[in-house]
Amino acid sequence: MCLDSTFPFTSDINRTHLMWRLVEPTRQQDDFGPTEWVSVSWSKSPFMEEEESCILLDGSNGSRIVAHVPLPDTSVGKIQYKAKLGTTNGAFPFTYPDADTANYYELSIPYRAPFGSGIMALLMFAFIATMVWGGLGFTLKAMFDDEGEVIGLPDDQSHFIDEEDV
Repeated sequence: MCLDSTFPFTSDINRTHLMWRLVEPTRQQDDFGPTEWVSVSWSKSPFMEEEESCILLDGSNGSRIVAHVPLPDTSVGKIQYKAKLGTTNGAFPFTYPDADTANYYELSIPYRAPFGSGIMALLMFAFIATMVWGGLGFTLKAMFDDEGEVIGLPDDQSHFIDEEDV
């Protein structure tokens, strides 16, 4: 969030914070909606002022404040969030979004599978290619072998095969 440098916001987590909750459907739920969301409690993340400045809508420089939501990479569901910005004297708290427009904003997080590393992908490709092309090569070699041995037949049993069968 970008604020004017002279704006008297407080960093007290009780007055200035980002409230968020992660609502995750279970595998048994087909219709996951507001009736299930009510039971999920809200968490608070503090806003921290960053060193870099930002540009306000009027073109002047402002201070950037950021709140981080600690979620693991494997999270799936929806993040619902709302912010409260308090002043140093506590007289004028600002809420985001406005109470007139919505109670909270929502961000959907789709399923994200980990893809692994590039080295492991190359090793897996090499292993699969070796098995496929090696098996094909072995099969072709056995098919075009001119000695006439039967694959899978023990050597001491080969005298039972007539030369006419080969």
